[in-house]
Amino acid sequence: MLLLASVCFVSASPSESIPIFGRHSSLTIRLQIPRTPVWAHDIVLNASIAWNQAQLWFERAISPIGPTYMFIESNEASAIISFRMPIAYAGFAVGWTNYDYAPSSRDIISTQTFLDPHVFNSSQEGNSTARDYAFRLALHELGRILGLGSVFDGRDIMDPRNTPGRVDQAPSLSTLDLYATHILAGGNAPLFVTLPNNIQNQAIDARTLVATGVSAPIPAPEFGTSFGTIIVLTFIGGLLSHRRRAQN
Repeated sequence: MLLLASVCFVSASPSESIPIFGRHSSLTIRLQIPRTPVWAHDIVLNASIAWNQAQLWFERAISPIGPTYMFIESNEASAIISFRMPIAYAGFAVGWTNYDYAPSSRDIISTQTFLDPHVFNSSQEGNSTARDYAFRLALHELGRILGLGSVFDGRDIMDPRNTPGRVDQAPSLSTLDLYATHILAGGNAPLFVTLPNNIQNQAIDARTLVATGVSAPIPAPEFGTSFGTIIVLTFIGGLLSHRRRAQN
């Protein structure tokens, strides 16, 4: 499959790095996304597809360095997404992800992500600015689910600063993000991942990676309902003796 992406170059130093919170041992990350509001569900689903496509683009166009992660929507999920915000986070965060870790490791067993209910609600369906903002927020928190920390460059999707003020910018995934994700998928979880000198930092407009646009969903490969059948039942269990970390 040929992947077309809008790509531009951004400034990068040889020592440009991103912090890492941990890694998933399974290459399939199953997402549970609220079914309503439908528009908000579809935005998050499309953001997950953009991450999937971006990793494939990186592997084929930049560096074939090994395995990739794949987001799949499922009821049997280890990554739970909610369109609500606990009071503890509501005063200062528009998105937040909690991690549960395997004992004495940096392996992420499960995550719980909260997205701002002021944005992800039925009244915002016809608000194009809210939809663009929601897509950016979903991309950012899916990066958190993957284990990525913050990049303070004013452009990368993993920069958490002034997200409302950047709503008119392209929601950009960087080759630093994607290189780090491939390192995690390959089995390593260092405290930081540094972009190699031979890989130029590029910003990829995530909207171009979703073929029909951010307002129209592409069905995920796996989808289960209480009335249907989950196609693949591989599930990472053993949710015992966790450590928890939270990150916006």
